[in-house]
Amino acid sequence: MPPLTAGQRIGALIRARARQKNMNQAQLGLALGLAQSRISDRLRGVIAFNVDELAAIADLLDIPFADLVADAVPAA
Repeated sequence: MPPLTAGQRIGALIRARARQKNMNQAQLGLALGLAQSRISDRLRGVIAFNVDELAAIADLLDIPFADLVADAVPAA
């Protein structure tokens, strides 16, 4: 299995934190002004989140922005 892409790693972190906050994809999409299907595409790494979306997600899910994007860099 190939390593996860940066988008997939960020998506996994967002999904995990959203679960902790009892927030589903539809609720996340509503908060971002995106359809649930668009959120799903982003969480799977099919479409990249833009910086504004990541900043909004960081605020919404109480994740420091730096921690959210740091997950995009694979461990050495």
